[in-house]
Amino acid sequence: MWFISLQGLIELYEAIGNYKNVVEACDSVIHLYQAKGNQTHLNDYRRRLAVAYAALGEYKKALKSWESFLEDPSLSATLYLEALCGIVDAKAAIMEDSIQELCNILLIEDNSLDKSFARRNAENEWLCKEENIKMEETLLEILERKPCSEKYETLLLQLLVWRMRTYSSSKGSVH
Repeated sequence: MWFISLQGLIELYEAIGNYKNVVEACDSVIHLYQAKGNQTHLNDYRRRLAVAYAALGEYKKALKSWESFLEDPSLSATLYLEALCGIVDAKAAIMEDSIQELCNILLIEDNSLDKSFARRNAENEWLCKEENIKMEETLLEILERKPCSEKYETLLLQLLVWRMRTYSSSKGSVH
């Protein structure tokens, strides 16, 4: 009976936007379902946990939660696609935070810099990281499975434009 009450509490917390409590309650339910070996319900609460982390702005935890889905070979195609989308959403939020943080550092180091120039330099530096190529690959996989997804098409185009701009800049500086 208390188990069903806990599930009801999670739904209530989600409805009122109390994601901190959603995380705590989902953790408890997940441990119970893991002990019972109930994969169907376990995945539902793991998904809710990842969504709650994202809603709290804890994107690294959301990313880790979504990535854990990809380890399950029996995952449904729908949940696999949702996990890929969750991974990209978390990486995009982490990307934006990283770029903004680096941009702020550049502006503090040289207060004569133009904001758009500092932003562009921060974007270029972010692109140089190896892990970010995987984000493009994940976006391509999402678009193969879910064509006409404007959100992910736009993000992929943004990354490709940045990459071309970086390539053009480096090519121009060589000559």
